[in-house]
Amino acid sequence: MERTPDTLLHAAAAALNPILVQCALDAGASPMSTGACGRTALMLAIMHGGDHEATLGLVGMLLTTGTPSGINCRATTAGLTALMLAAHLGMPTIVQTLIEAGASVETECAEGETALHKAQTGSDE
Repeated sequence: MERTPDTLLHAAAAALNPILVQCALDAGASPMSTGACGRTALMLAIMHGGDHEATLGLVGMLLTTGTPSGINCRATTAGLTALMLAAHLGMPTIVQTLIEAGASVETECAEGETALHKAQTGSDE
C-alpha cells in the first residue's frame, strides 16, 4: 500500500466526518493508502468510532470506494488490520461488515495473532 502523509481523508475519517470523507473520495483520495501513522482511513474510522450507525456508514463508504485487496492492509507498526482493530475494540457489527467485504480472518499481526485472538483479548488492555 502507498504510504503518504496524513491527508484530508485520514483526518476526516478520524473525525468521523462523512461529508468530508465523501468530498475527499470524490476528489480521488485513495481509501487504502496509509498515512504518516501507517494506518488507512478505514483503520482510523474504526479506531475513533464506536460500533454504531455513524461508524458503520463511514466503513461502508470507505469499503465501497477501496480496492478489495486493501481491506487486509496492515498498519506498519504492529501489523494490525482493520478487522483486528474492530475485533479488539469489541465492534461486532463492524467485524461482520469487514468479513462480508472480504477481510481475512486468518491474517496474523506482528505478534502472530489473528482477529480472533484480538477479540479474545478485548479492549481492556
